[in-house]
Amino acid sequence: MTKLLLSLHVLAAIVAIGPVTVAASAFPATARRAFAAPDHDLGPVRTLHRIRG
Repeated sequence: MTKLLLSLHVLAAIVAIGPVTVAASAFPATARRAFAAPDHDLGPVRTLHRIRG
């Protein structure tokens, strides 16, 4: 039973932390590209900011 609970805990941590880690690492590059473009499409930047925060 302990191994099952530990496995579920580790899986939950991976599922919860994984998207936040990806969003945090992708945010700076996406923000730079968005602000460098003349039309400033901020949709992806806003989405990544929502995931991070």
